[in-house]
Amino acid sequence: MEISLQQIARALNGEVRGEQVLAPGPNHSPQDRSLSVKLSNNADGGFICKSFAGDDWRTCKDHILERLGLPKFEPRGRHNGRRSEADIIAAVVAAAEQEQAEGKAGRRLQLSGPGRHAALSGAPL
Repeated sequence: MEISLQQIARALNGEVRGEQVLAPGPNHSPQDRSLSVKLSNNADGGFICKSFAGDDWRTCKDHILERLGLPKFEPRGRHNGRRSEADIIAAVVAAAEQEQAEGKAGRRLQLSGPGRHAALSGAPL
């Protein structure tokens, strides 16, 4: 299903500005324009979103999909027996949060290389 910026703007009560939609984020006032949505053939769901109010991207993605009448976001998952980038990043972030909760030395999340592999370094934050 192809969707246009105009359809997204209508569904979110936002407006098209250049190559993006600016709209209210989840649970924000109708005048708010902190949520940016851009179409992307490479992104899960066909779009990327960014909250300039600090809302979680998954919450924003689900908000957009719900307003469009589409099912909630599900990462593409494993490809050819390999974990998706979203799964790897989520696992690395969860491990870092667990270490922080246990009072262990902070580590830094690093995305590197052509495939943007996620890894934790031992360097303090």
